[in-house]
Amino acid sequence: MPRPRSFDEMAVLRTVMFLFWQGGFCATSMDEIENKTGVLKPSLYRCFGKKEDLFLKSYDLYETELLGPLLARLDEGDGLTGLKNFYQHLVARLNDDAYPKSCFSVRIASESPPVESIRRRVAATAAVVEDQLYKTVRRGQLDGSITDGLDPRATARMLMSALFGITTLDSVSDDGGMLRDASMMLTAILSAGETKAA
Repeated sequence: MPRPRSFDEMAVLRTVMFLFWQGGFCATSMDEIENKTGVLKPSLYRCFGKKEDLFLKSYDLYETELLGPLLARLDEGDGLTGLKNFYQHLVARLNDDAYPKSCFSVRIASESPPVESIRRRVAATAAVVEDQLYKTVRRGQLDGSITDGLDPRATARMLMSALFGITTLDSVSDDGGMLRDASMMLTAILSAGETKAA
């Protein structure tokens, strides 16, 4: 009969998530994970699989605990309000010292890890976020809160680029006001902008 595990799997995954978030996939070693979690490598391999599998499971946790609640903000109120709440929540999280700098997805995307399954997973998540932004922009155009002179797909991609920019800026700056100003201007442009995409 197999012996019951003597560690909390979710607590281990949460620690691993923060380690990969801070150091990236390549620079975070299994030795470091063993040291920080207090779980020996053979036990980690038996429970989670190889390093790539462990990363993907920790990324699942990130999507459930952090990305999911962030995307849920897009559904609040009209389209413009949803975008405002999304970016306000993002900036609040970036300014929260309980979390590593920047964004887990952006951190890994900028590293471009040499593991195809990880690159595909992060790219798929980015596509989901872009699609949610697109739906919110379109909703805002239909409810009148966002100018209809903007191409909704191009606007979603602009918002996605801004998200990457804001989270990257967070990794090199401690000025939370700068992040708030940038996010506020994004929604102001959508509300009052008159530029139509070509």
